[in-house]
Amino acid sequence: GPAATSKPTFSDVTYVNVGTRLDWEISNDFLRENIQNGTAEQTIFNATTSTWGRDMEDLAINGDVTTGIADPNYNFLVINNGWGVPIAATANQLDGSTINGGDVGKDHLISAKKAVPARWQGELSRYEWLMHPTQQYKFEEYFTDRGDELAASKIIDPSMPILSGLPVVATSRMKEDEIWLCMPEHLIMTQGYDMQFYMVDNDREARQRDVRFYIMHQKVDFVIAFAGEGIVRIHTLNT
Repeated sequence: GPAATSKPTFSDVTYVNVGTRLDWEISNDFLRENIQNGTAEQTIFNATTSTWGRDMEDLAINGDVTTGIADPNYNFLVINNGWGVPIAATANQLDGSTINGGDVGKDHLISAKKAVPARWQGELSRYEWLMHPTQQYKFEEYFTDRGDELAASKIIDPSMPILSGLPVVATSRMKEDEIWLCMPEHLIMTQGYDMQFYMVDNDREARQRDVRFYIMHQKVDFVIAFAGEGIVRIHTLNT
């Protein structure tokens, strides 16, 4: 008879882009009198866009619409849910406090790799560790204390930190007591459109106040592929 055939199945990724916006102003007096010979505006712009990038990374990891109003970053983090919310809810969970009393070590790495579902084990070479620099340095200390200078040097290699054969991405935006093991392409940032930038200096208010207004805005959402089933979250580590 005819050969049996099957149709591939695809995972849906649902997203809702949310607007983010950053406004600032500079007085023309400041620009005219600044000693940087006309470069002050570009210097401020560069510093502001760098801050925007760091803030977007923070929102991507820690954004949570249920953030309490007492949180010092409430106005920012409440904009949208970042990856951390679905990862905490649906990823494979590994309680780090049950291994070595919560102090990071080799057993955490082995357990995390074992926790990757069978479906993704063949892709493990494409995985990366995401962690706070605190945990990166704790791993360095762990290997140094055990005389493994090679492993200790690899974990802090500025060109490409490596831990248990996989790249390390260390960012201070990560929670100190968590480590994520995942493929980068499972962490998705969607954009409704490219970042928009405007400078306004010729409307009535700008002329009256002798200032320039600057506006940056972007619509983004942060989602995880396959409902987080390929991600391992180590939590409750000692800091």
